[in-house]
Amino acid sequence: MNLLTPGKIADLCGVAPRTVCKWIDNGTLKGFLIPGSRHRRVRREDFEAFQRTYGNQDMKVEIIEVIEHVTRDDLTRDLSALKAALRRSETEVARLGAINDQLQRENDVLRQLNPSS
Repeated sequence: MNLLTPGKIADLCGVAPRTVCKWIDNGTLKGFLIPGSRHRRVRREDFEAFQRTYGNQDMKVEIIEVIEHVTRDDLTRDLSALKAALRRSETEVARLGAINDQLQRENDVLRQLNPSS
């Protein structure tokens, strides 16, 4: 059996250990007292069920902020890379257009020199 202490749960949820003890005492979080002591423990499965039921709004907000920050930074970097690639592509298209024009002029000269082909 995998047991968690109120301190560990408090760290995971971003609350005080006393808050976790209150959750256990009022039945919000299923846990138990270790026989012969005042120490509480929670089975990992019970904590996971608690998380699914109640979640932790502060933790969710923090995760969303991190994701938005990473996403914003990634998008900025990706946009810069795309702009650079577009500039390279436009330059390459212009270069290929100039080569095509040159080849057409050379082809025209060759037709003039050899009208039978």
